[in-house]
Amino acid sequence: MSIKVGICGVGAFADCFIPLFRAHPLVSEVTLCDLDPDKLRAKAERFDIRATSPSLDDLCTRDVDAIAIFSQNWLHGPQAVQALQAGKHVYSAVPSAISMEEITALVRTVEATGRIYMVGETSYYYPCAIYCRERFRRGDFGEIVYGEGEYYHDWDHGLYEVMKWRGGEDWRRFAGSPPMYYPTHSMSLIVSVTGAYATHVACFGFVDHHEDGIYAPGANIWDNVFSNETALCRTSDGSAFRLNEFRRIGHPGTVGMSLYGTLGSYEEQTGSQVWVTKNWNEREDLTELLAPVGIPVSAGGDMDKVTSADGTHEGASRVHDVGRLPKEFIGLPNGHLGSHQFLVDDFVQACVTGQQPPCNVWQAARYLIPGLIAHESAKQGGVLLEVPDFGPGRQRKPRERDRPGRASVGAVTRPRLTGYQAQAYRLKRLDATCALGRVMMETQSQPETGPTTDHDDVDWTCRVCGRQNEAESDRCLRCAVQRRRPEAQTQDSMSALPRTTPEPGPPTETLFGALNNLGKATIGLAKVLLGLLVIWVLWRGCLVVTEVPPERTQTGDVSTALIPAGEVSAPTLDTTNWPDVASLHGSGNQVTTRFSCPMPWRVRWSCQTRDNFVVYLCDSGGEDSRLLVNEIGPGKDTYYPEMAAEDHYLKIEASGPWTVVIERRD
Repeated sequence: MSIKVGICGVGAFADCFIPLFRAHPLVSEVTLCDLDPDKLRAKAERFDIRATSPSLDDLCTRDVDAIAIFSQNWLHGPQAVQALQAGKHVYSAVPSAISMEEITALVRTVEATGRIYMVGETSYYYPCAIYCRERFRRGDFGEIVYGEGEYYHDWDHGLYEVMKWRGGEDWRRFAGSPPMYYPTHSMSLIVSVTGAYATHVACFGFVDHHEDGIYAPGANIWDNVFSNETALCRTSDGSAFRLNEFRRIGHPGTVGMSLYGTLGSYEEQTGSQVWVTKNWNEREDLTELLAPVGIPVSAGGDMDKVTSADGTHEGASRVHDVGRLPKEFIGLPNGHLGSHQFLVDDFVQACVTGQQPPCNVWQAARYLIPGLIAHESAKQGGVLLEVPDFGPGRQRKPRERDRPGRASVGAVTRPRLTGYQAQAYRLKRLDATCALGRVMMETQSQPETGPTTDHDDVDWTCRVCGRQNEAESDRCLRCAVQRRRPEAQTQDSMSALPRTTPEPGPPTETLFGALNNLGKATIGLAKVLLGLLVIWVLWRGCLVVTEVPPERTQTGDVSTALIPAGEVSAPTLDTTNWPDVASLHGSGNQVTTRFSCPMPWRVRWSCQTRDNFVVYLCDSGGEDSRLLVNEIGPGKDTYYPEMAAEDHYLKIEASGPWTVVIERRD
């Protein structure tokens, strides 16, 4: 099986990757895309590529399976979302996005489309990261207690030229981005070794005073004045690490790391890389082992006699597993300490097999988001802020219909089960569906600092990052925290008001009130009984509960063992006005009864959970699961699904109370 790849942006950096995509044995065709027709024509001739495209809009309509993005870094997020929505797999140069709004949209689009996304983070494949991952896997570090990552790149080391290429005449507006908006090189070195991710961050910035004015107040679109930023992160494993992102530094430049454990440590300084333990005599110099000198390929026979000039994986070190790379890569460019060839191969393999690559969208979020929040901390003088997390993601298996000759590549394999087995499989799968991790949620100790009127037509201030947001925004456009609605504030404030008890009236009024209350109670009881009767009739009719037998079953390699009682239950159902309207009320993870929908129809939902609220739509056989809702925190919305007129199930994942209303759409 092979794929067709489109390359969006054919600038200087793309030159390093075009030959690799073109040479990969699983890539049948490469299409080049750029807005500059002269540059596009020149690159097509240089690399002997016939297929070209004048724009990303056009490329998304072409017969390509994947798109690799090498455009300006502030375009990566929106362009990746556009390509994913067009049904393409996406490879993107770093950074994956430049705001919480963009990275949130990117993660949700990957989850909704099921396409492969990979961020081209070179540091993941650096020799020091590979070496430390192996040491960590063997337990040589013990418990990690502290780490350091740094990316030092002074403006005098080519950054002026790079920004002029990328930004054109307005390059200064984009040049002064916050250093922590480009944290992935240093962040990935630590996260990729331990698997632990940042949960909290505090950061300080250095106000720039350089005469070029790149970081002067109002000089850039971010209104950023920091040329250097230092962050201290608390991690999910209880350790901590420090990140330095410096753009004004008297240093030759580096992307490096140090990692300290209870048993052993890796330490790195300019020109020195060592492994140390508690024993002074056990210090191991790693400088030669990790040096990117080019590794000759040993394949046996005549191949061993090929000279290093054309028989070497250039730029690789002795810890790189060059034996796993395609032989077609021998002698081709392999920049950034031997990482480029591994980046291309991992992405192509992921597209073909459907398995998530190492630097998938969830890892990309963990590489990026701590930096975005760190800059907000620096703007607030170094306050400690919580870091959102979208979870670890999940692996996907290829479907049979994704074999050669099919348009799509890689998705979830679902066995065809029937009856009790199908329902048991649905319940079991509920616990393994996409879990969007917790994000910075509102806490009672942090009330909203914005206006507390009874209307939503006023701007509001985010209580976490302090950004002024427009009235129609439900989430902060900077840090994505959920807006606290005035209704909740009014309710909280009213609960604190003193209550007054009315004085009792004359005896006749009291007797009349008692009789009136008794009559209301009788009418209410009659309504309840009538409602129960209607529900019972409908329950036996168009809304049928699929029972699950007590035994455990198994089909093939898919476990269909039942979820223990109490983990999943049917929600409360109100079908008084069915088939026009049906209301579902519940709390936590639940599976609805089977229902036949009027066509067309819509779903209205609301939730009070502070974490994830996810709703899936399945057909009567439990197949074709479709993501309807994927939200974080309290909220409400309406969705208009386009589904066949047949029986369906709704599956809900939540950590608190929720309501879902199914109704006919005019």
